[in-house]
Amino acid sequence: MSAAKAFVAALAQTGTSLTSKDLLEQYPSTAPSTNSVPLVLEKCKFFDTFDAGPAESRASMKRKREKAEEQHGAEFVRQILSSNVHHPLKQKRSFDFRLEPEEKTKLAANGVVASHRFGFSSFGDIYYRLYSDGLLVFVTSNSILHAWHRSFDAFLVDIEENCLFPALRAILEDSLSECIAMAENVSEDHEKVIKAVKDVEIYLAMGLSLLRGKLLGGHEEMETLWSAILNERTDGIDLFSAERTVDFSQLKPRGHYTKSEPLKRYFRAMMWFGIVNLRIAGDVKQDDGLLQLLCSVILVNCLQESDRFDDVVHFDNMLSSLVAEGGYGSDSLSANEFVEFV
Repeated sequence: MSAAKAFVAALAQTGTSLTSKDLLEQYPSTAPSTNSVPLVLEKCKFFDTFDAGPAESRASMKRKREKAEEQHGAEFVRQILSSNVHHPLKQKRSFDFRLEPEEKTKLAANGVVASHRFGFSSFGDIYYRLYSDGLLVFVTSNSILHAWHRSFDAFLVDIEENCLFPALRAILEDSLSECIAMAENVSEDHEKVIKAVKDVEIYLAMGLSLLRGKLLGGHEEMETLWSAILNERTDGIDLFSAERTVDFSQLKPRGHYTKSEPLKRYFRAMMWFGIVNLRIAGDVKQDDGLLQLLCSVILVNCLQESDRFDDVVHFDNMLSSLVAEGGYGSDSLSANEFVEFV
């Protein structure tokens, strides 16, 4: 069974309206035992190796190598130490993993202790140190998931910087040019169309400005928006013929989007299009909904006339394959659904 089908089956079995009380009833917590006896750490297998200091371990290893030389000769030991094959005699303790007295007390009482003194950049780093120091390595599921997430994160960074960023730039540049040309040909008698075209132009121009990292000229409203975004203000805006309050601090790059300037600009542009959206259904007044529907028609027309609509579909499919497989996670229309609607 695929992951998507398994998820659907799980939802069908449990439902989608579980409360916190329901979860507590299904998965009751177990009270800690009051009769637990502290562990005798010295009797635990391998604890003596773990609790040995580097100097003590190296002295012990030196004695083992000397004994091996007596039994098999110096050449035997030399070949072992110079080979690329793992061997117990190659172990060299270089890191001190010994616990402090209070940490040992917690380990004996609880069977587990987390020491904040040992800081490592990755699970691979600590595993390598344990292995090279000749200590036991216990591989946990969270370390495997961490490796998976790190791999996915690196893959996502590469896709966003080298594929999605240039694709979004081309889409915005060409569709904005088409929108500007459309604005020049709208009759002055069609006030609503003029306003809708202007809103779409601001919408596209702000996205392109954020992607470029520099404000494009054209409308005073854009300067106000740019200031609100840079200062991370919560501000009221009038776009798509409807007033709305937007928390522009949401456009502050976070996570892996802080790793490079292109990623920061890509994040701001994508968040702009996600937060300032077209609302043509739901809790929208009828007149506002019709005006935003007009903006939607104009936006689709700009994309189609600039031959960029297929690129939007491809862009949307790439995002869906990364973050919303099986149709889960999206509360908006896809590009194809959107054009069919309008």
